[in-house]
Amino acid sequence: MTDIHSIPTKADELQAALEAIKRALPIYIELASINASVRREHYLAYIEHGFTEQQALVLCQKMEL
Repeated sequence: MTDIHSIPTKADELQAALEAIKRALPIYIELASINASVRREHYLAYIEHGFTEQQALVLCQKMEL
């Protein structure tokens, strides 16, 4: 995948960038779903290990994936 470092200025470049985003959209959606599942499992694990729901939320908010 090509790294985009600036916004395309020509119509054909912009169209190509848009098409690339459209092609990648299903992958981004799948990644978001997996990310949500991982975050939920972290949350549940914190609770299982004795953290309160509020503490688990705070810890999950600080977590980077």
